[in-house]
Amino acid sequence: MPLTVPFYIILTFTIIAALTSHLFNLTLPFAIQLNFTSLITLFTIPVLGDIWALLVALVAHDYFLMIMEPQPNTILLIAEALFVGLTWQRYHHNLFLLDSLFWLCLGLPLLWISYILIPVDPPLSSPIIINTVGNGLLNALLAHVLISYSPLAYWKTHPSLYRPLRTLIQSPSRHLSHQKIAEELRQSQEMLRLVINTIPQYIFWKDTQAVYLGCNQNFAQIVGLDTPEEIIGKTDLDLINYQRTDSLFFQMLSRSMIADGKTQYQHIESLQLAEGDCLWLEMNKIPLRDGQGHIIGVLGSFEDITERKRTEQRLVYLAHYDELTGLPNRSLFYEKAVLAIRDAKQQGKLIGLMFVDLDHFKYVNDTLGHVVGDILLKKVAHRLTQCLRKEDTLARLGGDDFIILLETVQTDQEIIHITQTIIDAMQVSFDLKGYETYVTATIGISIYPYDGEDVDTLLKNADAAMYRAKEKGRNNYQFFLPQMNVHSHKRLTLESKLRHALERNEFLVYYQPQMHLATGIIVGAEALLRWQHPDLGLILPYNFIPLAEETGLIVQIGEWVLHRACLQHRQWRDNGLPILRMSVNLSPRQFRQPNLSQHVIQIVEANNVDPTLLELELTESMLMQDADMAAKILQELKDRGFQLAIDDFGTGYSSLSYLRRFPIDKLKIDQSFVREIPTNQDDMTITRAIVALAKSLNLKVIAEGVETKPQAAFLKTLRCDEVQGYLIGRPMPAEEFIKLFHP
Repeated sequence: MPLTVPFYIILTFTIIAALTSHLFNLTLPFAIQLNFTSLITLFTIPVLGDIWALLVALVAHDYFLMIMEPQPNTILLIAEALFVGLTWQRYHHNLFLLDSLFWLCLGLPLLWISYILIPVDPPLSSPIIINTVGNGLLNALLAHVLISYSPLAYWKTHPSLYRPLRTLIQSPSRHLSHQKIAEELRQSQEMLRLVINTIPQYIFWKDTQAVYLGCNQNFAQIVGLDTPEEIIGKTDLDLINYQRTDSLFFQMLSRSMIADGKTQYQHIESLQLAEGDCLWLEMNKIPLRDGQGHIIGVLGSFEDITERKRTEQRLVYLAHYDELTGLPNRSLFYEKAVLAIRDAKQQGKLIGLMFVDLDHFKYVNDTLGHVVGDILLKKVAHRLTQCLRKEDTLARLGGDDFIILLETVQTDQEIIHITQTIIDAMQVSFDLKGYETYVTATIGISIYPYDGEDVDTLLKNADAAMYRAKEKGRNNYQFFLPQMNVHSHKRLTLESKLRHALERNEFLVYYQPQMHLATGIIVGAEALLRWQHPDLGLILPYNFIPLAEETGLIVQIGEWVLHRACLQHRQWRDNGLPILRMSVNLSPRQFRQPNLSQHVIQIVEANNVDPTLLELELTESMLMQDADMAAKILQELKDRGFQLAIDDFGTGYSSLSYLRRFPIDKLKIDQSFVREIPTNQDDMTITRAIVALAKSLNLKVIAEGVETKPQAAFLKTLRCDEVQGYLIGRPMPAEEFIKLFHP
């Protein structure tokens, strides 16, 4: 426990008594000593309490004892007062026991120390020790009896007897107490002000006339005041940052609460600030009452919920609008379409629903990144919006799919006109951070009420029409026809079977020989994919490759074909077959895969195949979609030693300037130009031009689809390097291909 003021008073009195007795060698009769001790105890009990009165009595007793018999007992007296006072405060044992314990345990060592520090004559001896310790014990017993059994005990239980004395003693300190109370009150008020200004809410209080009595700093700032004190005496009409309608509302609300005696009022209100910002506040008001329960004012608080309201508005926005393009999403589109169908049904009008899908959008994402892809979607959304009327609705369903609702159309021709406008607008290139990119659109159309009388049916049929348009070559539109549902069902069935074909080992690789035209020697083989379905039989590539390309399954299938072709090439080599070149086609999706060259190299190295004996075939259309990126990928493959060929040359839109930049080894003349040789002069002219172009660029030429000897003879006159087709051999399993060398 900490030392108190009375303890320091007693300690000071003890030291003065000891020094006085030692310096002046005073003596008084023992009776005066006892009376004086009792008198001090009597006067100190009302003020100090039992323990400190007892200590004063002990000190007084020791003081007179030293006067009568001067000894070097200063250390003993100080130690006695300290020991008894501190131990009683901590343990609250019997006072006589504590004082006796001091003299029996600590008295002798301290007595010896005191005689060393203050040498006297006679020196320390047994009679002195016995006398000192005995007097100490007698002193402790006498003090205990005085407190417990003398008239002081009666005085202690009747405080009225010494109330005048207490008043006399305490009166000098009353002035100091009032000052202390005033200071504590000031500190409490300052702390209250600090707490109120620290609270994040906006707090104020008013009187019964709705006049402000005070507020915290936050509320003062929000209403345009510098300090809370400035609001005193003002009303809501005086606050410059409130709109006038808000001011009148708040003024009437405060008076209404006081008049009606409402226990609480809660309200969410928007506050228009002077600088134009809108602040959302959650307001709570309760009446202020005095001790008798009478309403004397209003206490109010505002909590800033602006961020919460903005979040709520944001969530509402995201629930109905696409975050990227700002267009309505599927949910909002569905609501608008339902209302449009209801109105059209009442008014007997048509509604057009268009499903718009971007062609080869994934290519942009894969090659230029998703950030650029998002930019493209925004630009497409803007361009589509410009093609529509004000009453039409454009929405984004997700990915690269958009949906258009055409209201108040009179005839099919109006729908065709808008659709063609969109097709034409998409022919213009998009500038994507310096990349000039072309992205076309494929559109499927359904019409209410012919193709469905509800939103779900119209959407499903427009989707079916869009897929039909894709099958017809993309970049066009198709109206829904009933037979499209049958076709869509077959397509879904085929897609489901295709997804399991690879894991069920249903794919096969056939090999078509390639012959050197001048010598007639088989110099290579092209690996061609076939699907042997257990129920549908042998399925040719043109029936499932477009579907695999569209669904993305072509990537896994293409890697499997490359792996099987490399494995077969190694087996032929190990079996002593002449060293052949193996040609493998890469699909557009494969070519757009990140790290294509690394994937190809891993497969080739895993099968221990010489990359110079592997020829990768790519179509010119897929190369020209992003010629710069294609040139980079081709160069990576060329640096690794792979042979590169452009398949179906002449059917795309190659640029001769780009063709020079590609590290190509061979051009493959498409079979469509070879099929009618030598009867079609135009085909012969085109074929002659392709061969001449290849020769001028130091490229080899191979013609595919050669089925007759006249075709082969004409190509030989053009010095075409190689041919392949039914004249040389059909695509065949690996076992049959070996027979070409070992009949």
